[in-house]
Amino acid sequence: MKRCLRHHLRVLRSAWWLLLLLAALALLIGWEAAAALGTYTRRVGELDPRSALAMALDLRHFFPLAGAVWAALWLGMDFDAAGASIPVSRGFSRFQVFGSKYLLFLAGCLAVSVLEQLFAVLSAVPGWGSLPAPFLLRCFALRLLLDLGMMSLPAVFPAWGRGNVYARLLGIAYGLLLWRLMGTHYGLWLPEMGLGPLWRALWPLAGLPVGLGGSALALRKAEL
Repeated sequence: MKRCLRHHLRVLRSAWWLLLLLAALALLIGWEAAAALGTYTRRVGELDPRSALAMALDLRHFFPLAGAVWAALWLGMDFDAAGASIPVSRGFSRFQVFGSKYLLFLAGCLAVSVLEQLFAVLSAVPGWGSLPAPFLLRCFALRLLLDLGMMSLPAVFPAWGRGNVYARLLGIAYGLLLWRLMGTHYGLWLPEMGLGPLWRALWPLAGLPVGLGGSALALRKAEL
């Protein structure tokens, strides 16, 4: 697995524009969140750090679209150029090839989430450092898990569609649909507000196992 992972890392380094794309996605989403928070505070006045942090963390509507783009490009590369056949021909198993590829896919999702949170919080949430560490850890960890779920779910589309461009467009449609339909759930970050049951807002937590399981089923029989 380590040798196969190094192979994919070399591929990723050669496709350096993908790394720039991940950084750009994180900064653009973070900028959108910071700008929205700035516009809101100019209209209603300065927020306390807890409320400002909750609003910054809840502005995550573009993450499903970012995940769909990342999945279509990174996972779709192997099907476009039969890239998976190279390590398989050298004796690596399908599990090693696609498992290491998927690990880097998740690492990219993780990087986008962490960079976006850092940018949005540091640039738009004054006084966040005065908040209790357990509160910050809970908020950041929950946000990270939700982001991973939303971003990893669209990996199913290129995995099942393989070289079919329309399958990848379904992932883009998924991202656009959530961008339009996703509501606000401040109670996730501030449960003391008593905004009612928010279990429906936790649906992205199921996205990671569903995306992983669906992709694994598709890639087991993928033609190389």
